Amino acid sequence: MWQLLKDLLLSRPKGAAEPMGSAALRRDHPQAGGWKDCNFLERVTVNTLELTDCAAFSRWPKGLTVRGKVTLIRCHNLLELPKDLHVAGSLFIEHCPKLRGLPEGLRVDGDLRVANCASFERIGAGARVKGITELLRLPVFSEWFPEELLGESLVMSDCPSVRDLALSERVTGPVKVQACNALTELRAARVSLRWDVRIESCAALKALPREVQIDGNLVLRDCANLEQMPETLRAWKVDLRDCPRVERLPERIEARTIELTRLPRLAHWPERVRAVPYLTVSDCRLFPGFGPEPLSCSQLRLLGCSAVQGLPERLSACELLEITASPWLTALPKELTVGWSLRLGDCHNLRALPEELYLSEQLSLRGCTGLTRMPRILMIGSPGQQRQALLDLRGCTGLREIPHGVSLWGAIDVAGSGIRSLPESLGQTGILWNGVEVDARIAFAPETLSADEVMAERNAEVRRIMMQRMGLARFMKEAKAHVLNQDRDAGGPRRLLRIHDGRQAIVCLHVFCPSTGREYMLRVPPHMDTCHEAAAWMAGFNDPSQYAPMVET
Repeated sequence: MWQLLKDLLLSRPKGAAEPMGSAALRRDHPQAGGWKDCNFLERVTVNTLELTDCAAFSRWPKGLTVRGKVTLIRCHNLLELPKDLHVAGSLFIEHCPKLRGLPEGLRVDGDLRVANCASFERIGAGARVKGITELLRLPVFSEWFPEELLGESLVMSDCPSVRDLALSERVTGPVKVQACNALTELRAARVSLRWDVRIESCAALKALPREVQIDGNLVLRDCANLEQMPETLRAWKVDLRDCPRVERLPERIEARTIELTRLPRLAHWPERVRAVPYLTVSDCRLFPGFGPEPLSCSQLRLLGCSAVQGLPERLSACELLEITASPWLTALPKELTVGWSLRLGDCHNLRALPEELYLSEQLSLRGCTGLTRMPRILMIGSPGQQRQALLDLRGCTGLREIPHGVSLWGAIDVAGSGIRSLPESLGQTGILWNGVEVDARIAFAPETLSADEVMAERNAEVRRIMMQRMGLARFMKEAKAHVLNQDRDAGGPRRLLRIHDGRQAIVCLHVFCPSTGREYMLRVPPHMDTCHEAAAWMAGFNDPSQYAPMVET
């Protein structure tokens, strides 16, 4: 290939200006002395240039013009590129360990990517890139001139020597900075960008500019020393998580979506902010709440915020209100407005709900063990709606009955609750047990079930629930099961059982699901003799010796 390329380039008529195609070299030719002896590329024009594993290439040939993309990969002796180099396409440089930097006056009309260059230190003054700038895994890189360099967007990852970063307004695309552990500041008093800004795992970053305006998303994640937030922050979405030193949010913060996750010191909510369309506060153990003034949201989620002192008396969540693991919640606001769904989970001190509730999709009270009564008037869903409404009472052990004023166009889940019957107004309502549709006998009268009914049930999930409601000990006794074989797998002990139903022998594998801990009785062909053989058959193996799973889920 070396000789073919040389012949192609030398066959160009002397003085010809048109490009001579592409130059693509992937290794040194064994008979060639390397690029040092290949002066035939001097004063040559090509469309693209790709050099891969060209160990002898150390300098750019004089007068070489590339009208398109330049790719330099594993050119181990490349030391520098010429000043004022103009690349009409994109410039990709990877695994060039001796390259110290990019030249002054570099112009790249496409994208620039420099990656895995161990000695790369700087980008020369006056360098300009029109496309995307990617700087990846450059351990000693620290000197650059970003005001001139940045083009459409910036991606900087694993550059541990970069100490500051100036975000120029000339950036017209997203900015992503990741794992730059020496970065201490964003060098600007005011940041105004039109696309997303994402900063992750920058442990030394302490402060953001005083004013940040982004016509996109601002994502700050895993910044262990970030303390000072902007005085003014405007963005489409603010996603702030795993920043353990953040104590306050900006007093002037405007965003359509705010997500605050695992901020252990956050102990302040801006008093002026009384309307956020989509707001989620999760695992912020010192978060005190929103104060007494009215609050309006389309969706409001408070997940695991144990220090919240209460909700505003006038609270509007036109789509969703979700509160979980909140010991402070004893009652909901009197002037609560929720349009679609109200989800309350593991709020053990919740005693009562508003006397009237109207929801279009869902009321979930899962694990609210202290709740003893339902609203006097409760309406969930409406006739003819496409999405089925749901009343989820799982784990509500304090609830004993449902009043006659409840209207539900959908299903009710009563698993683990104190409910023992449904009122006549819910006579046509579907009954669920942990999400599985069952009939009233299974849900409310398990003592009437028999082993024969369980074995005749075709649906494995329903059969599992029937056995659970009967109690496995009673089921096995009534079924007069005989243990054929027993062993242990990743889920725990398993047994192969033979049960006679009067007509034929039924063989079932009794197993535990390793991911959920649930017990299952799975029917297998009657000729099975061992648990392993039965498990192999269920996995689709005709030969049990070929079935040897390393992990079971």
